[in-house]
Amino acid sequence: MNIHKTDCECSQDKEADRVTELIYHGLQSYFYALTNISDNQLTNYQTDGLTNAITSGNFGSIKVNDTDVKSYSNLITLVGRAFTDGYRRNEIKSYISNANQPVQDLIHFLDLNLAGNLKGKLEVQKSSTKNYYFDLVRDKSLSTYERTKFAEDYFRKIQEIERQQTELDEYAKILKAIAQGHAHLSADIENLNDDALKVALAKYGSQLKLHSTSLFKN
Repeated sequence: MNIHKTDCECSQDKEADRVTELIYHGLQSYFYALTNISDNQLTNYQTDGLTNAITSGNFGSIKVNDTDVKSYSNLITLVGRAFTDGYRRNEIKSYISNANQPVQDLIHFLDLNLAGNLKGKLEVQKSSTKNYYFDLVRDKSLSTYERTKFAEDYFRKIQEIERQQTELDEYAKILKAIAQGHAHLSADIENLNDDALKVALAKYGSQLKLHSTSLFKN
């Protein structure tokens, strides 16, 4: 009953997923540590999963370059120090300043991979779906009912793909707001208690909330 089978050699795509997941969790751990440091809390966090290295190279349709590898390594080292060396609030400026470039590089990687590359793959999937179903809809040997059902299936599948593409667009906006907010914070790090900085960061927070709400609505 499998009428639309696609063979795939997916080893490179699986490696791309692994690298993407590592980078995502590396960034997640950084912001988790930042929250704890700003609260002046004792940190206790499992970092074992972050010890896996990434290597440069081409994996399917994505490319991991030397900058990505170095930024990941630098950020993971910094996160490890935050949890093992007992970073506290008086060291938060150094923590943010040292992390900013790796954070920018890795968010850029996620943006290119997810909102760019993955969205493009979905576009190819839309084209493939169209070619497949249109052949069936034009097949006069099938009944009108069968061709109508195939048309309905086509529009349902296209709607689902476009929903996923919209989610990726919203996710890209979230990544952009995080990157801009962190860059602003790093640039004005000496004015942490300044009201203007607080207002600026609140703006980025509002953007995150807005895009997150749109994302979950989809």
